[in-house]
Amino acid sequence: MMPEIRFGTAEARGQKKFRSFGFFTDNSYICPSVPGEPCGRNRKTMKKFLCFLMSALVAVTLCNCGGGDDPVPDPNPNPGPTPPGPVVEITLQNIVGEWQLTAWSGGSIIDGAHTAYLKLNADKTFDLYQVRINNQGVVLYEGTFTLDEAQALISGRYSDNVAWGASYTIALSTNAMTWTVVGKNDTSTFTKKDIPADIIDIAVPADEVRSLGEFRLL
Repeated sequence: MMPEIRFGTAEARGQKKFRSFGFFTDNSYICPSVPGEPCGRNRKTMKKFLCFLMSALVAVTLCNCGGGDDPVPDPNPNPGPTPPGPVVEITLQNIVGEWQLTAWSGGSIIDGAHTAYLKLNADKTFDLYQVRINNQGVVLYEGTFTLDEAQALISGRYSDNVAWGASYTIALSTNAMTWTVVGKNDTSTFTKKDIPADIIDIAVPADEVRSLGEFRLL
């Protein structure tokens, strides 16, 4: 049978030399304090002391658990949506070919009057057949591009030495690729498709178009 534990002071038990807070059993008095330095005088004081001790232990535990190495920043914070189909590695060989713009910033291309065709060549040149608004002909833009395969990053420059309006990260599947403007959520989805012969036949080189300030897709 465990002895009864009661709280009290040395003075309450006949100890006249000094007051100190502790506890005693039926047979002996136990005082954890240093003589001459009085602690609390009652049960509330002990409870406060225990609460303080537990709070300190919790604080130390949280400090030890926190911290750690800083997270490594993502070099590509906006990878963009993945086009449907099996994911394909971003390489020059895999993006070379003819593509049609089928969606732009989340919207679908409704008809051929608001679309474009892009041909990426193995020598890192491109041909952009851009259908003019209201189907008023086709403008051909030519130029060169660079591809960072490790970062899936593409950028380019038109033949008149004007840089593309942005750089893009590429997500590629078997029959589609999505270009996302770096730092934004603007996307363009291209579907693999041969450029129609009639588009090629009526295309006018950009340097022959009167309106040099015309909108450029890239």
